[in-house]
Amino acid sequence: MKIQRFRARDMASAFELVKKNMGDDAVIIETGSVEGENGARLFEVVAAVDLDEVQHDEFDARSISRRKLYCTENELLSASPKFFGIIGPSGSGKTTVLLKLAFRFKQKGYRVKIVNVDNIRLGAHEALKKVSHILEIPYYNAKTPLELLRIVSASAEDEILLADFPGVNLFDEEKRDRLKRFFVATPGLKALAVMPSNMNPVDLKALVREIYEFPLCAFVLTKVDELKDRGRVREIVADLSVDVVYVSSGQRVTADFEEFKFSTLGHSSCKKRQFFLKALAKKSLRTQAKEIISGIHP
Repeated sequence: MKIQRFRARDMASAFELVKKNMGDDAVIIETGSVEGENGARLFEVVAAVDLDEVQHDEFDARSISRRKLYCTENELLSASPKFFGIIGPSGSGKTTVLLKLAFRFKQKGYRVKIVNVDNIRLGAHEALKKVSHILEIPYYNAKTPLELLRIVSASAEDEILLADFPGVNLFDEEKRDRLKRFFVATPGLKALAVMPSNMNPVDLKALVREIYEFPLCAFVLTKVDELKDRGRVREIVADLSVDVVYVSSGQRVTADFEEFKFSTLGHSSCKKRQFFLKALAKKSLRTQAKEIISGIHP
């Protein structure tokens, strides 16, 4: 395994350095910004090659230890760059969450832009474009990973970019991999996962496992208003062992959306998530060992 760190004045230049020095098979591990010697902000990319086992099994212990999830809005907004791809299953309320976030961030004084990457759902492009115009937020459309990369590369680090991805069956490996290509091709783009709280608990827990294959930064829990007992939200969060930043309880863009507060169980939730991930990592490593012994991997 070869791991290298690259720094450049912007994202596109850093990405070019990765390709030039490590080739097209390089995997982006981490992105961010650092202060250069002269005080200027530099875009930083950490990349690696020969990570087949990590690409095919995102629950490798090394990849888990590198993950950083945001537990609060302040952490989310302190990220650099602030480029977020909204992912989730069909009908989870992704587009509504994106618009709620766009409105919320604009109200806080941030420069926001919206990118539609949903070229599957009929009318998604025009509908999102119309609402973006009403909110007076710049709107873009990207049909391919390259188009998305160009839009992201032209964005300033202090801008918030929200990309709306199609809702797909994340249990389908082919569809999941197709979605992941956008993130692999776009350094700095992090996944903000939307999960419906009224989903079958067993399926919801399985969904979390699949979502961890993306460069995840935070979770949003939706459809809270459809729960018989809204107090169940805490139980759901604790049971899933994830850190939820926002909860959504309605369709209104300018309301029904708030930062999740879980002061009493938040710490134990974070702890429980770490145990959950470590267990998955151990299981993954055991599976790899069995495959090697059985001759699947020569």
